[in-house]
Amino acid sequence: MLKEGVDIIEFLPVEHAGKCLLASNGALVSGGVDEIRQALESHQCFWHSGSVGGVLPSVVG
Repeated sequence: MLKEGVDIIEFLPVEHAGKCLLASNGALVSGGVDEIRQALESHQCFWHSGSVGGVLPSVVG
């Protein structure tokens, strides 16, 4: 599992560090390098520079 994480980090482009890779439906892209490569090559995903769910936490109570 750790090796797969290292492989994914090494595969992802440095210029997109800190961004989320989202599928066309807005869900986080998951999987290994092969699945991520396929999503990127088929243009079925996009980079999101914000945070999923907003920037600030909600205070409840």
